[in-house]
Amino acid sequence: MNAEFADMSAVTRFCAAVRQVRDFVLLEGLPHQHWESELLATEMRAKAFVKLSGFPFYRDTLSMSSEDRQRLSHVLCDPETYSPFGGEKACGGFHPDYAVEWCPDGMVWRALICYGCGEIKLAGPATELRCDIPPSVFVQLYGILADYHKNRPGHEARKQGLAQVIAAISRSAPE
Repeated sequence: MNAEFADMSAVTRFCAAVRQVRDFVLLEGLPHQHWESELLATEMRAKAFVKLSGFPFYRDTLSMSSEDRQRLSHVLCDPETYSPFGGEKACGGFHPDYAVEWCPDGMVWRALICYGCGEIKLAGPATELRCDIPPSVFVQLYGILADYHKNRPGHEARKQGLAQVIAAISRSAPE
């Protein structure tokens, strides 16, 4: 574990539950509620969406290669992926770019991934935890998810911006 959580049991329960499940659903988040509020309103009027953990996602799921599915599952099932939440970021508020959803034994578990904050929200039965994403894990998640999109406008511009963030993280990483 990257650091001590006040209640590390939530991360442990999440990882144990989803590690047992081979299949999951990947959903793409709608535009940001603060920075893209007009586009969000337009998309919510024009496209089918579902709300998960209070956030809107396009209803159409994203198909992934089996290799990327395995890589994503490996990263999200590793307790080292999750660092204690360090507080609010100056990014306009948590906004998940992706949701990953598993349903082991009829129970729903979710990881909501926000690139803007560098955070993940974990949700499941009697569990909700907001975590920071360590820089090395942020790079891994970006490498896995960067090309998966279907509905959200402006993907290429966001991808270019994130590539700059990844380059900065890589330059500052210890050798």
